[in-house]
Amino acid sequence: MSFGAFASGLYSGTVSTDGIESGGVIVIQNINNIDNAKASSLEVIGTPNEDFRLIINEGINTANLTHTDNITTMELTFAGSIVRDLVINPVGLRIETIDGTLSVNASQKPGLYSGSYTISVAYIN
Repeated sequence: MSFGAFASGLYSGTVSTDGIESGGVIVIQNINNIDNAKASSLEVIGTPNEDFRLIINEGINTANLTHTDNITTMELTFAGSIVRDLVINPVGLRIETIDGTLSVNASQKPGLYSGSYTISVAYIN
C-alpha cells in the first residue's frame, strides 16, 4: 500500500490509495524512488471453490503510520470491509485489494512514514 508523495498545507485533509486528495493535501505524481498511490494486493492460493475469511488488521479499522522520528504519526483508515467472507476461484486463486485513506494534519511534518497491519486467512465451513 502506498499513498505516494504529497504535501500538506495550512488545512488538514486526506489522501487515498487511488490518489484522490482532499482538504489541504496536494498529491505529487511520478517522483523518483517513491511509488504513486496504490492499494495493497493479496493473492490467496488454496483449494478451488472453498470459502474463506480474510481479516484485515485483526478487525480494527485503523492503523498508524509513524515518521522516522518515531514520534509524529498519521492515521490510516481501511476502506471497505475489514472482515471479508470470500471464495477461492475454480483454479485455486483469489486476488484481493486493500484500499485506505490517510488522514493528514495541517502542516504535517514532511518525511518518510511507515507502518504495518496484519492479514489473516482461514477456511470457513
